[in-house]
Amino acid sequence: MALDLDAGCLLKVLCSEPETLRTLELIAEEDRIVVSSLARVEALTPLHGRVAGGHLSRAGARRLAKRLAALLATDPYEPMNVPVTIYDLAVEHVAPFAPNDYCRSLDRLYLAVMDALRLRRLLTNDDAQARVAERLDFDVVFPRGDRTRYGKRRRSPGEGEGPNDYVATARGRRGSDSVPGRTVGST
Repeated sequence: MALDLDAGCLLKVLCSEPETLRTLELIAEEDRIVVSSLARVEALTPLHGRVAGGHLSRAGARRLAKRLAALLATDPYEPMNVPVTIYDLAVEHVAPFAPNDYCRSLDRLYLAVMDALRLRRLLTNDDAQARVAERLDFDVVFPRGDRTRYGKRRRSPGEGEGPNDYVATARGRRGSDSVPGRTVGST
């Protein structure tokens, strides 16, 4: 079964960030990683922001964009275009207005992309998106921890309560939207 890679996790593959190594480990376990055109746009946007802010040269951004294109041309990555039906699907997802199902519009569009492409597994660090994804019966994989369902952590037999035994709430931390200057494989 394919795993959908959101933009935050795609950036972790492209650039050295917290959870990069864990993200790469999770990807290595997969036969098929789907990267939508929406995820590609959102992954390139922070690079543009760094150029606009003077933190990355245009040439550096172009190199990273070429590296992303080359990466997506290799296995297990499978780039897919977003169908136009995602907007209607996103509206259907929002329509119930369930209080615990709020997430950003772009995250809603990701979930609609998954629905349209019939994908059932998502790799993300975004707690709000994960909570809504699970309510829509998607399986969610987190690079920063081993959780089976939102709000629960898989425990080993005999494992006690500890600082790593919690799961963030709806106000929990989101994945990084920034792109650090050092990229994976650079010196």
